[in-house]
Amino acid sequence: MQSEFIALTKDGLELHNASLDASGEFKVEKIRNIDGVEAAEWSPQGDLVALLRSDSRQKVDILNADTWEVLYSVEGPTTVSKFSFSPRGRYLLVCFRFEATQCPENLRLVEAATAKEITRLTQRGVSETSWPPLRWTGAESFMCRLVKGAVHIFSKDQLEGGSFNIHSPLLRIEAPRASAIFVSPEPVRREAAAAADATKDPTTSTSPSSSSPSSSSSSSSSSSSSSGSSSSSGSGSEGGGYCAVFSKETKGEPAVLEVYSLARGGAALAAKKVFFHAQEADCQWAYDGRALLVKTHTDASDLTYYGSSALYFLKYGSSAL
Repeated sequence: MQSEFIALTKDGLELHNASLDASGEFKVEKIRNIDGVEAAEWSPQGDLVALLRSDSRQKVDILNADTWEVLYSVEGPTTVSKFSFSPRGRYLLVCFRFEATQCPENLRLVEAATAKEITRLTQRGVSETSWPPLRWTGAESFMCRLVKGAVHIFSKDQLEGGSFNIHSPLLRIEAPRASAIFVSPEPVRREAAAAADATKDPTTSTSPSSSSPSSSSSSSSSSSSSSGSSSSSGSGSEGGGYCAVFSKETKGEPAVLEVYSLARGGAALAAKKVFFHAQEADCQWAYDGRALLVKTHTDASDLTYYGSSALYFLKYGSSAL
């Protein structure tokens, strides 16, 4: 049993191999050194490595993870701000520093395996909460993009069609106050369950029970505790994933988190939760997309360091799936 991992040091990149020998002893061995590497990321499939070097900060090198040979580079007129792979490693997103004259379309989307450019667009600001600005469901069936007043949804077929247009989404979710989106892994498909049902005695039948989304919260605040309400409506698509759209509290209106199930035929509202004292939010999905943790934060006085925070656990019943 062995596994390779990357360590970034002040000098650059180190590749290590961790393994168990025949006697069960754990060993770590350094097997490669690359000086001057500032940032690195494995592709999710483990076949590629993306590197940013200190002596060439205007490009990202893509290497074969077996040979560590450079396959190609994504280069721009300004320095690289961020880069990342899509969930299954099919795409690579590279953001260069925005400059109106020198680099107006500073965000590039390329096919990771072929270096083919899919699109480029303008991304004026990049932060930890807004990166990546293009977000995929876990199986890459859909790609979501937050724009002013809406969320644009693109299908896998659009991206692979050869004439992709970032301004022509498959679906559009109207969200006038949206400030963040959080895209889920895709729910486990139910072929196995369907096969199991097919083997049952046809003379007997069962009626599945439905349950509404449930939520619980715990909060700590420097002033008052947070509260909220939740609801669900209808059933979403099977296997398409979800997009959670957060609209922050503003002008006396409470914050809202709306969860949409995604399918080629449309985006259906699967659940909705209202929050008070929530100007920011961060969501962490369960591995199968059936539940999520929502952390909210606000500092109404703008005088305290901690402000008011709350943590919510949201889980969807069968009626929301």
